[in-house]
Amino acid sequence: MRVNTETANSIRKKITGKAMIVFFVFMILLTFFSNTINNFSLPKVTVENPGSGSLVKEVTGTGTVRPNKVDEYTLNSQLEVKEVKVKVGDQVKKDQVLFALDIDDIEKQIKDEEARITQKRLNMEKLLGQNSKENLLNYDKAINLAKQAIDNTEEDYENQQKQYENGVADIDEYKAVKKTYDNAKMDYEIALNNKEKFLKDIQQDIQNAQIDLDIEERTIAELREKLKLKEITAPADGTIQEINFDEGTFANSSKPLYKLSETASGFEFVTTVDSTSAELVSIGDAATIVLNMQNGDVRQGSIKEIKDNVQQVGTKKDIFIDIQSDGLLGGESGSVEIVKNTKNYTTLVHTSAIGQNQTGSFVYVLREKKGPLGNEYYVQAVSVSTDDSDSLRSAILNGVSNFDRVIVSTDKPLSDGMRVYLKN
Repeated sequence: MRVNTETANSIRKKITGKAMIVFFVFMILLTFFSNTINNFSLPKVTVENPGSGSLVKEVTGTGTVRPNKVDEYTLNSQLEVKEVKVKVGDQVKKDQVLFALDIDDIEKQIKDEEARITQKRLNMEKLLGQNSKENLLNYDKAINLAKQAIDNTEEDYENQQKQYENGVADIDEYKAVKKTYDNAKMDYEIALNNKEKFLKDIQQDIQNAQIDLDIEERTIAELREKLKLKEITAPADGTIQEINFDEGTFANSSKPLYKLSETASGFEFVTTVDSTSAELVSIGDAATIVLNMQNGDVRQGSIKEIKDNVQQVGTKKDIFIDIQSDGLLGGESGSVEIVKNTKNYTTLVHTSAIGQNQTGSFVYVLREKKGPLGNEYYVQAVSVSTDDSDSLRSAILNGVSNFDRVIVSTDKPLSDGMRVYLKN
């Protein structure tokens, strides 16, 4: 019996030991699975270490190619177009004939004006003849005769005046002598005035005749200049952008006869962007332009001018970019990308990592502590000061270092001190 008792006790101990082992294993497994299940319920986060470097500013837009210099010619008069020797898009050379115009009427006008100027020159010669010394002799003769009449009556008048003042002369005789003397002086003044008026009138007539001659000469010179309109030539090498009058129509001053983009002056790409975007770039910045042409023509350029858009001052700006001009005609559309690096920053994080609360900006930093089944992770909200940013990253001035693990994404909302699950 003693042996049986000992055997039974031994069996019970073995069973109890095994049960204890099974219990502890079960508890360990239960704890593990419970922790695993709990981890699945935790917010899943990804982290990154902040880095250093510069931000990338990017400005994009659409626009068109324009020639830097466009020549155009507008007629001051109306002339018929006899022949158009080019078409839109043609490449032309300097002095190449573009148009032939009908100038027959101009040649007739010149003949008419030349006849008129001959008449006006004859009239001028006549006026100059009237102003000759011989023609003035009659006026001088009248003046001399009037002066002699004064001299002849002056002595009698002075004698009569003295006698009258002394009470000797007869008053009627005195008055008669005085009247004769006054009339002689009046005739003298009239003779002088007649000559002066004649000289003034003839000089005025000569001046008017000279003005008429000058006008006529200018008219003829202008008409002769218009004879050159027989053929309209290109002012420079370039591309015909516009033709506004066809053969048989009458070209006039309502619009230019043609527009020509000068090849040597090159082309520019013009895009309109928001004023805030325009503040990111400056003159001299490089730009990449993709034109809407076959195979996507990519060209490099640089900003040469930034100014207000005339239709949306204050909200939009026009950016003018010098562009490689080979093969361009003007009017091509396309898109532009301007990429510019900022200054270097010590700490950069994804913009998605930055949140806002009542006190300002913050990021969640991953913290770690030991647990019964390994490391546990939780988050800490850290206030930060931010500076500039681009489409991906933001610059942090203080609050975190490049050794911190900053949370950049989560599948659930986070709060300070919350446990999280770290995704690999």
